[in-house]
Parts: sequence; C-alpha cells; structure tokens
Amino acid sequence: MPPVKIPNELQSQIQGPVNSLPTTFLSDGEIDWEGIRNIIEVGIAGGSRVSLLTYGDSQFDFLSDEEVTQLTHCMVEQVNGRALTVAATRRWPDRIAIEFARYCQELGVDVLMVLPSDHALPAGKIAHYKAIAEIMPVMLVGFPPHNILDALLDIPNICCFKEDGSLDYAADTLHKYGNHWTFLTGGGLWRNYTQWPWNPAFFCYLSSFAPHIATQYWNAYQKKDVEAAATIIRN
Repeated sequence: MPPVKIPNELQSQIQGPVNSLPTTFLSDGEIDWEGIRNIIEVGIAGGSRVSLLTYGDSQFDFLSDEEVTQLTHCMVEQVNGRALTVAATRRWPDRIAIEFARYCQELGVDVLMVLPSDHALPAGKIAHYKAIAEIMPVMLVGFPPHNILDALLDIPNICCFKEDGSLDYAADTLHKYGNHWTFLTGGGLWRNYTQWPWNPAFFCYLSSFAPHIATQYWNAYQKKDVEAAATIIRN
C-alpha cells in the first residue's frame, strides 16, 4: 500500500482540472475496462493531477456494489501513484460505507468522497462522516446544511469539498468555509468561472478526451486572465 498522505498534503494537490471518470460500457452492457483505463491515461497525460470517481459521472446508478469495488481497484491500479485518487460511496448504511472505506484505505485510495447519509437527523449524518474520517481522508459532496458542516470543522481528516448545490449555496459555503477546506467546482468550466477566484480546482469532463482545452483554461486561471478564460468557455 502506498504511504498515506496527510490532509494538508492532499489539499495542496487538489487544484486545476480534475479528471472525473465516466464509466464506459460495451454494447452488451458490460463495463468497458479498456475504455476506462484509456480515459485515465488521457487525463494524466493531459496534466490532470486528480483522477476521481463520483456517484454521478461514474454511473453508480447502473453498477452493482461489486462493480463499484472493481472500478475503484481499476482506477488505483491504472493511476499507479501518478495522480491523486478519489473514490466515492453510494448511499450505503453506516456498516457498508465503513467497510468500503477500509477497503479503499487498504487499496491505497487517497481520498474518499462521501455522499450525505440517509439518516433522518443531523446527528446521524454527522456521525456517518466522522466514522469514515476515522479511517481515511474524506471529501464532502453535495449541499449539506451549514449546521452539519459546522460540526465537522474540527475533524482533521475531512479536508476537501466538491460543491454540488445551487450557485447561491456554493457562494455562501465558499465564503464561510473556503479557508478551512479545499473546494472543487462541480459542473462545467462556466461554473468555475462564476466562483473565480475562490476555487482553484474544477471538475473537467474535457480532461477525458480533450485535455488541451482544460490546460488552456487552467493557464488562464493561473494568470488571472478573465477574458481568455471566458473565450475558452464560449468556444
């Protein structure tokens, strides 16, 4: 198992275009493992420093739990230490989510993106995050209420946040917690543009097949060239 990265080290690596990995399928409905490996290679060769699985882009709705496990293994094996790896949970009960976190930790996954749990009360959701953070670094996702986020501020292993709510929620949350957690923009380049300059990491589907565009946008971001970034988005 590769050495475990500490939260501060992880936060410094989460920047630029994030290669959010789509699950590709063959015509018979089976997973196209060669296609997934190719997508990972394109992203890394194109300069993405993060290879990431997520409930939505990775089509978890169409996968079994075993396939999610296989997909996670495929990502870590293909990346082979050349980029940060982020796995993701489904809406599992505590026991299964904790078991999966242990599997990811043993496999060498760097960060686990944890969906908000189905617990009815905030205390249950908070406990769910904390239990997984005891095992490995956690990325928050979605739009948890701020009273839940406030309860997680003192958990060192919760280190980053993939914003995924309304633009108003994203702005409020970035303003309140942007100095505590590293944030990733969900959606396309235009969404990152609305959060300029708070958010130096962004989901980029272009990294999987046209990484030169992702690089152009990232270069414009680093130079604070708003006009060039807007032109890239329009085109």
